Amino acid sequence: MVTASSLSKRYGVLVAVDELTFSLRPGTVTGFLGPNGAGKTTTLRMLLGLAEPTAGEALVFGRRYHDLDNPARRVGAVLESSDFHPGRSGRNHLRARSRLRRRSRPAESRRCWSSSSCIPPQTAG
Repeated sequence: MVTASSLSKRYGVLVAVDELTFSLRPGTVTGFLGPNGAGKTTTLRMLLGLAEPTAGEALVFGRRYHDLDNPARRVGAVLESSDFHPGRSGRNHLRARSRLRRRSRPAESRRCWSSSSCIPPQTAG
């Protein structure tokens, strides 16, 4: 389960994310779609603990990402699409990355978020 509650991020006077609230079911592959500057990557960075929210909270499995045991083994994330093969699905991309990192579990068992506008949201199954 992934939840964001009143999640906001400001850089000075620029509002990158404004009180975003959502929840994602376990086992789903979810894509964030929107124009440049819509806050997709900033939201993912806050979920993954790479950026501190100005307000609100982002939780993965009920905890902050950095508080998870072995978070990189539990959560698969793609922040940019530049390393995606155009004919590869999100699930197969995570499988390939998992193999490269010598993970013991298949990548599709992990949760995934993608900010790539070229990958449609899909349900892992």
